[in-house]
Amino acid sequence: MFYNTVMNSKKINYVLIVIWLFIVVFTMFHHEIWRDEARVWWFVRDLNYKELFNSIRGDGHPYLWYLVLLPFAKSGFSPFVMQIMAVISVFFSVCIFCFKSEFNLLIKLLFIFSSGMLYFMPVIARNYALIPLILFAIALIYPKRNKSPFLYTAGIILLSQTHMLMWGACFILSILFIIEQIKNKEKYAMVTFLIFIIYAIVSAYIYLPVIFLKGAFFHSHIAKNVLSPVHLSIFSDMKNLIMNMLICPKVYKYIYISSALLLIGIILKINYKAFLIFLFSTGFMLYVFVHIWFEGVPYQKFFLITLILVFCSMILHSKSKFDNIMLQISLSIFLAVSFYVFNPVKLIEQEIKYKFTNTKEIADFYNKNIKSNKKIFLVDISYVLDDTWKVFLHSIDGVNYKPKDDYVQKINEEIQKRPFAQYLIVNSKYRKFINQTNYIPVIKINYRDRVSVYGFNAEEYYYLYKIRS
Repeated sequence: MFYNTVMNSKKINYVLIVIWLFIVVFTMFHHEIWRDEARVWWFVRDLNYKELFNSIRGDGHPYLWYLVLLPFAKSGFSPFVMQIMAVISVFFSVCIFCFKSEFNLLIKLLFIFSSGMLYFMPVIARNYALIPLILFAIALIYPKRNKSPFLYTAGIILLSQTHMLMWGACFILSILFIIEQIKNKEKYAMVTFLIFIIYAIVSAYIYLPVIFLKGAFFHSHIAKNVLSPVHLSIFSDMKNLIMNMLICPKVYKYIYISSALLLIGIILKINYKAFLIFLFSTGFMLYVFVHIWFEGVPYQKFFLITLILVFCSMILHSKSKFDNIMLQISLSIFLAVSFYVFNPVKLIEQEIKYKFTNTKEIADFYNKNIKSNKKIFLVDISYVLDDTWKVFLHSIDGVNYKPKDDYVQKINEEIQKRPFAQYLIVNSKYRKFINQTNYIPVIKINYRDRVSVYGFNAEEYYYLYKIRS
């Protein structure tokens, strides 16, 4: 009795949430907004509604996160608001998980303090932040879905607008719900069926041309890979993906896969519908990971598999005490192994200790010390960080060069064209050439080990040099 009381104590949940919030907010204040975060804010701030609609279509992400940020960006708020909105969204998902789920204290600890819930979702302010909130809201409605069909339908539609990777989950949730409604001859069965059909047609009109013709995710060859025959094996693809991603000894990779399979097996035993949700959701994500994004699968995307597993565990309500115990044990093992291989402590430590690109620091220096944009120019404006500069600076003089033997001479020629130029911004691949000159380094960079998590390389670090005294 005492054990159960402690496990379900509201006071314990409050303590967990407060600690979680403190760590996340503290980390957020040390986080430097980078490319994919900045891109969204730049879109909603500077583009008109027609341009925004067309740009989002070609950007490869649905609309919800843009709509959440739009009123703040249009009203002239700082990009910092974007980080606050991400934290708020994940905060409410943590509250739902702690107060409304039937998991024990160990599972709550392992999940809310995992790398995804503690770092990737709330600190990196992207559309991923909305996913756990809407997923867990759907989990709350799930037992009463037939009594609240429109609320449940709205939840699925909103989930589909968070990220393309959720489309597999939305598809199977919709199909299972429609079958249930028709089979049980529910009052609004045909209405909900028509809502899903109309929404599917509208979504196909908006997104399919982008995916199949224009090439989403910045891969011009996506159509070839999407449309070509694929021999998809869920377990082999998952195994290969994990083996390539996990930065840990090989034995722990197999332990991770085994713990996931154990949990999946328990879910299948308890409820085949929950298993189908996992199967379709994860199968679709794996297809995208392996055949579209190729090697570009950072942990923020990969954590969605963990999120789906937790969601499937939340909607299980077995009358068997043995099944419930096995579910708690298998989920605890899986989350414990995940905690080890995706170490949140190390990620947060590096976030606090190191800068990421110096883009914000250089922009602050520019805004504080330089009144005319003619006094500073950026070498090599690439898509990688171009959007980040646009968030912090409305205008900046820039050129594009490839690192050749005559690179320094070309830069000197550019400087001669700018009689008022005083500062030069270069990235890492050009730094070795600039070091051959007498330019004075003003802002340097601290390399961060975690950069490999996102698939970035040292060329994306930026330096500021003074041209003349």
